[in-house]
Amino acid sequence: MKTIEDKNRVDIKTIEKYDEINGHDVIRETLLYKGCELCSEIASVQYIQKKYLEETAFYLYGLKVNATNKLYVGYVLDRYWRRNDLQPFDMKGYVIVPKDIYNECKKINDSYKK
Repeated sequence: MKTIEDKNRVDIKTIEKYDEINGHDVIRETLLYKGCELCSEIASVQYIQKKYLEETAFYLYGLKVNATNKLYVGYVLDRYWRRNDLQPFDMKGYVIVPKDIYNECKKINDSYKK
């Protein structure tokens, strides 16, 4: 049996960062940074692609972009969104944007356009 080398271990600080990840904060930050235009509307429900949210989580929580972190961040966010009923079963790769977050971010983004 091969032992795990120290260079292949995930450090404790990074594991703690995964526990801090909040899917609502990631959605809010993505809409504020990249704009509400990323959202698609279907039957008056806003959706956003998961890839944008996962990218945002890296800089929001100060994580390095590598294969291991991509796997863990995706897993943590998927789990968060499922527990909060924000991941539709019929639309793989998308997340539901809560109306209050969308309206809050849209109001802020629109104030800069004037």
